[in-house]
Amino acid sequence: MPAKIQNLTPQNVYDSFHDVPPLDLDKLGTQSSSSATSDHVTAIQTGIIEALGNGKKENKETNHESEVLAGKPTSLQQKPSQSTRLPVVTSPVETLSKINDIDWSVFAYVQYVTNSNYLCNSLMIFEALHRIGTKAERIMLYPQQWKVPKGKPEAEEERFLLQARDRYKVKLVPIQVVTYEDRGDETWKDSYTKLLAFNQTQYKRVISLDSDAIVKQNMDELFLLPSAPVAMPRAYWLDQPFLSSQILVIEPSLSEWSRIHNYMTKNTQGGFDMDILNTLYKDHALVLPHSRYDLLTAEFRKEPNEHEPYLGTKEKWNGSKVLEEAKFVHFSDWPVKKPWLMDEVERKKKEPKCHAVGKENEQKKDCTDRDIWVGFYEGYKIKRKEVCGREYDIRRRSVGMMRREERKPAWFEPIIR
Repeated sequence: MPAKIQNLTPQNVYDSFHDVPPLDLDKLGTQSSSSATSDHVTAIQTGIIEALGNGKKENKETNHESEVLAGKPTSLQQKPSQSTRLPVVTSPVETLSKINDIDWSVFAYVQYVTNSNYLCNSLMIFEALHRIGTKAERIMLYPQQWKVPKGKPEAEEERFLLQARDRYKVKLVPIQVVTYEDRGDETWKDSYTKLLAFNQTQYKRVISLDSDAIVKQNMDELFLLPSAPVAMPRAYWLDQPFLSSQILVIEPSLSEWSRIHNYMTKNTQGGFDMDILNTLYKDHALVLPHSRYDLLTAEFRKEPNEHEPYLGTKEKWNGSKVLEEAKFVHFSDWPVKKPWLMDEVERKKKEPKCHAVGKENEQKKDCTDRDIWVGFYEGYKIKRKEVCGREYDIRRRSVGMMRREERKPAWFEPIIR
């Protein structure tokens, strides 16, 4: 079971799993299948994990490694080879016996950055991955015009890049950020850059995480899922069947990257990466359980009887239990601004109300959901200052808040008034 949260202070809500030991693969390899009760391998017990890689760097799909690392589609003239599939392991005992044979260098968590505003966010994701002891490698795709200084950094971007590399053991991968001037939308550029994760064929599997989020627990088990081009959680907050791209488990390959690149090149209407991925993969993507891997902050601003889309049943909502089980929490809470754009005055205006519980003549106030929600935003501010040296930049905050007011919510964003 996840670590019990004793009190809902901002630090405990944000960092509630900071003292949970990372997945100990050496000990796990000596256990029987019936004793594999570690929280980090719950997926193994419940049958989510059915496949393992052979841990060897073989069958590269391209010899143009520099092009792949740069994220440039210059190798697309070649006929893509089939992606290297992960062999199926059907026995839990066989799964456990192979844990120690895993070469974690063939797996990676990936972040992309197209501007300095989100560089600190990505740094916070890598800080969390480093702190909780993930085994896989970490890579950051960043604009090639940014310089990684050999000496003392001068610009903030330089300092953050060095911090990612030296403190959080991140591999820095310069990329050419492709712009689509005919699309008229910045999201198209960001979508293309994010989806370059499909082209990182030096890895057998990568996990792409949106940076406006909190990593609360180790998610290394997702690298061992059954083979599929991509795994995504269900966008449970939408009325229509749709998959969320806030966390992606990807098997990079030239064939899949070619599909994405060709679609984005030919489609002139623009769109978000979530639209693109659903168009291409909605019928054959592997579906992740959203309760662990895609909890939205908006869930804690709902009324107690409004959680059925998340729970999947009419069971009673328990915010503390939901928080304990969550591994990845995404800041998605329209019209609430992102935490680095919102000051305390604005946050207090938007924070949830306490709920009345108990019989009509014996009602009490339950403030659990409010305290958790406040903990997300206040905890993020505290961690941001710790990692980046500031809670937010006043200039960027004012510009970001103005843009947030001007734009309309994307069609897939949850709206809680």
